[in-house]
Amino acid sequence: MHQRYTQYDRFAKIYNRHLSQFSQRALPVLERLMLSQLTAPAHILDICCGTGQMARALLARGYKVTGVDGSAQMLHLAKENAPGAQFFLSDVRDMNLSPSFAGAVSLFDSLNHILTLDELTLVFVNVRAALHPSGPFVFDLNMEQAFVTCWHRYFQAIEGNDHVQIQSSWDCESKLGRNHVTLLRADDGRPIEELTVVERCYSETEITTALYAAGFCSVRVYDAKRDLGMLEETGRSFFLCHNACHENG
Repeated sequence: MHQRYTQYDRFAKIYNRHLSQFSQRALPVLERLMLSQLTAPAHILDICCGTGQMARALLARGYKVTGVDGSAQMLHLAKENAPGAQFFLSDVRDMNLSPSFAGAVSLFDSLNHILTLDELTLVFVNVRAALHPSGPFVFDLNMEQAFVTCWHRYFQAIEGNDHVQIQSSWDCESKLGRNHVTLLRADDGRPIEELTVVERCYSETEITTALYAAGFCSVRVYDAKRDLGMLEETGRSFFLCHNACHENG
């Protein structure tokens, strides 16, 4: 049994208020890669669902949604953001679901937060086991170009009493990117909360090999900027996987 991602409880409010807009940018991509294959009210599994923005968008399109995340605080906010969805608390490395889902999705480089290839492969095994035989799985990851190009940036936001600073860093030797997050007092600038969120960079070969090892029979890779029109997304790739070999080609 893995330790659940409880450190993300401390990050939940910051994420929900300042970093959760990616779902809207990614929705046209999801429409193209997956939703065009699924007729509402098909049941979609939202892996590492965070604070529920994608679940809310899918509900608005008539789909049934189940979200899973390892952070209780993320799920508390998800239930507020998408009250029509079902959410449950589980580490996706230990997730054990029956094959009842027509499709699965994991967005905003959520799976980069799985820090070893063996554990990422285990997540893929668990997702595949939850899908119908023909069910598609779509997810995106930050690739090395994203870390090299973008992970030396500083971000800050001020909203009400929140003053958030995020400093990104990238270590090419360990293949780890870190977001150093600080929540400051608005009146005097003193830190209230400090934490570091870590992502692992995987190569396309590592990812596709892990997917095939998990039992997926068809894997297609799309560059977000070049292939999908997400011009602001340098170094992000989307993966479209199918659970049944006849989907290949």
